[in-house]
This record gives sequence, C-alpha cells and structure tokens, in this order.
Amino acid sequence: MLYVCATPIGNLSDVSERLRDVLNKAEYVICEDSRRASKLLGHLGIKGKKLIVNNEFNEKKALSKIARAFSQSDAALITDAGMPGISDPGFIVVREAIRRGIPFSVVPGPSAVVAALAASGFPCERFCFEGFLPKTRAKRCRIFKELSKEKTTVFFESPYRIRKTLEDMAKYIPERQAALCRELTKRFEEVIRGNSKEVLSEINSREGSLKGEITVVVAPEGFNF
Repeated sequence: MLYVCATPIGNLSDVSERLRDVLNKAEYVICEDSRRASKLLGHLGIKGKKLIVNNEFNEKKALSKIARAFSQSDAALITDAGMPGISDPGFIVVREAIRRGIPFSVVPGPSAVVAALAASGFPCERFCFEGFLPKTRAKRCRIFKELSKEKTTVFFESPYRIRKTLEDMAKYIPERQAALCRELTKRFEEVIRGNSKEVLSEINSREGSLKGEITVVVAPEGFNF
C-alpha cells in the first residue's frame, strides 16, 4: 500500500492524527530530503523507518527501488512541505503505483496554495495555479502577459527572485491587486497586499533580501478592497 501524504507547510502542529498513524505503520518513508523527514519523524516520536530519498535530481533513478518498497510493504510518500506532486516530487511515484496496480490512498493536509488564497482576501471560487514561475525573465513576462483576467492566480517564487518578479508584474499587470504571502503558518508569517507597484515598493524599502517560503496571489482584473 502506498500513502501519498501532505505534510505541514511550516508549523509542525498542523500534523493530523491520520498522518501520524500512517507514518507510524509505514515501513518505508519516501521523502524529498532525509534531514527534513527525520525532523518531522523526530517531532512525532517515530523511529526506525527506512528512508528512501526521492527528489528532482534522482526521482527517475530511484523509481525502481521505490516501486519495490511499496510493492512489498506499506510506504508513505512525503515531501518537505505540502502535498507530493504539487510543484514537488511525487507524480511519477503515483503514476508507477497506478501502472503496477498497487493500491494507494491520499492523506490530505496543509496546502500553501489554499492557505495563501484564504489569506489574500481575494475572490477564490475560481483560481489558476502556476506553480513555480520560470527562472528566465522572458518566459516569466510571457506568463504575466497571458494571465487570466477573470480568475485569481497563485504561484510560488524564490525569495532570491521575488524582486525581479515583482518588477515584471509592475510592468505588465501594474493595477492588479496582489498578496505576497511569506512564511505561512510560521513565526514570522506575513501578508503584504496592494497593487504590484505597491508591493514592490514595500519590498524595496526593506534592507537585505526576503527570507522564507513565498506564495503570491494575484486578484482578477478590476478587483479592489
């Protein structure tokens, strides 16, 4: 049996009872980073699990080992934060389970996308998720040019690229309302709201680079508080 498990996006107190039970009974834990997985397991007081690393650098190479694990015993698939397969490794593991006819179950939990949508205050009955934006400016700008006018849009961004991304937003979607959500569920959680230029101005007024996990939400055209 394979369990596809969402893990906390920051605050370890968000662990559900079901996740705790699944990690307790699984013989294998397929994880993105063994150090992060060990921290989570240690927090839960769980010991003796066989860890298999599955990340963007080795997921194809490690697939045969992973498949043997969940074919023989219960295995839990986790990432560093959130749901496996959602802008994180995990898709090909689930696909392999389907191909092999291995039963699997999804253990839902915290989501940075849903948390940011709720924190933004924007209409979210319909939304588009873009994952991590491209690293190159040309590709990023093309996305902003084609951004849906009717739907709220959510994307992830690196703290090292957020200023450049906000500059692009200020150029192509200057009047659209945005919410920059940083370190959600953690001690220094904050949400910066305003149009693209205002959010950029706030970021530029701070010394040094931003730190932590960043999720950006862009409101539909015409929305304002």
